[in-house]
Amino acid sequence: MNFWWVNHSQTFRHEFFGKYIWSPKRKRNDHINPFYETMREVAPGDVIYSFADGAVQGFGLARTHCYTSPRPDEFGHIGQAWNEVGWRVDIDFQKFTEPILPTQHMQAIGPTLSERYSPIRANGYGNQGVYLAQIPQAMALIIAQLASPELLGIIQGIQVADAAQIQMPDLPGVNEWEEQETKRISEDVTVRFCDRYIDVRSRTHDQMVQAARSGVQNIAEGSQASGTSKKMELKLTNVARASLEELRLDYEDFLRQRGLEMWPPEHPPLKRFKAKRCTTLEQVRLWVEEERRRATPTKKATLTDTDEQGHGRGKHEEPSVPVRESPSSAQLVANAALSLLNLACYFLDRQVAAQAAAFEQEGGFTERLYRTRSQLRRAGAGTPISAIIERKN
Repeated sequence: MNFWWVNHSQTFRHEFFGKYIWSPKRKRNDHINPFYETMREVAPGDVIYSFADGAVQGFGLARTHCYTSPRPDEFGHIGQAWNEVGWRVDIDFQKFTEPILPTQHMQAIGPTLSERYSPIRANGYGNQGVYLAQIPQAMALIIAQLASPELLGIIQGIQVADAAQIQMPDLPGVNEWEEQETKRISEDVTVRFCDRYIDVRSRTHDQMVQAARSGVQNIAEGSQASGTSKKMELKLTNVARASLEELRLDYEDFLRQRGLEMWPPEHPPLKRFKAKRCTTLEQVRLWVEEERRRATPTKKATLTDTDEQGHGRGKHEEPSVPVRESPSSAQLVANAALSLLNLACYFLDRQVAAQAAAFEQEGGFTERLYRTRSQLRRAGAGTPISAIIERKN
C-alpha cells in the first residue's frame, strides 16, 4: 500500500464528489510531467489525501489502476488547454468532518516532508505545479491521526495484512477496459434502442432499460464491495449476470415477435460489427448506416421497348437480377446488441467462476484479516499490533 497526495485546485468539487482524479497525459508542449506520470503508479487499495483551498479535505481508497479516459465534461471551461484524453483513477473519497490545515500542524508534519517532490512547502501551503505526489508513510499516519480515528484504523488494518503477507483483495474496479466498455455500450445501445423502437408507455421499455442499468450498476457496486466482502461481490455479480440474461431474452423476443431474423455469430454483418470493436453509440450508428448502404437493393435489369438498333421488342421484360433484402435499422441494432450481450455474459460467467473459486479457497478479506490479527495477538502476548509490525519490518 502506498500513500498519495492530490492537489485538486479548480477541479476539486468535480473530482472529489465524482470520486475520481484525472490528469492530462502530457504538458501542453507535449513534454512529460512527472506529476501526471505518478497516476500510472497508483494501485487499488492505495490511500489518497485530497488537498484543496489550503486544507486536506478528505481521503479515499483507490478502486482502480490508472486508465485512459476523456477529459471530464463537467470540467467545462476549466483546463480547456489540456489534451482531450488523459489518465483517470477511480477513488472512494470520504470528506473529513473538519478539514486539516497543514499550516497549523507543521511542527508535526514538517519533519516528514519528502526532500524532493513534496506536495506542500515547509510553510504548509500547497506546492504549485504538483498534481499527484507520493508521500511518506510517516506523513500519512500523522494526517490520519489529526483527521480521523477511523482512517487510522483502516490504515493500520491494511498494514497488519501487509506485515503478515496476506494477499490483499484484487480490486478490478469498474473500468477493466474491454469488459467494462462492452457492458457500458450495451447499456447505451439499449437506452437508444428502446427510445426509438419500443413504445415508451409499455412495460417492456422500462424493463429493458432497467435491466441494462442494473447490469452495469451491480458490477460497479460489486467492485466497490470486493475490498471488504467477497461474498457480497459474488452476489452482486450474479445479479448483474441475471439482469443481462433477462435483457438478452427481451431482444430475442423483439426479433421473434416481428418476424425478424436473429443472426448466427458468423453472419457477415455481425462479423463486420465485431471487427469494428465499437465503444460509442456514434460508432454503432455509423455501422448501421454502412450496413444499410451495403444492402441497398440494386436496380432491375430490364430492356425497353426499343433495342439499341431501334428495333421494337414489344412489352417484353427480362428477368430481374436477384435483389438482397435490406435489413431494417431495428434488426441491425437488435442483433448488434445481442452480440454485445453475449460477450458481456461470457465475461461475467468467467468473473463469477473466478470469484467463487477465490472465495472457496481463501475466504473473504475480513476473515483473513481476523485470522491474522488473532495470530499476531497470540504471538505478541499483549504487545500492541503496531509494535509487532515495527518488529517485523
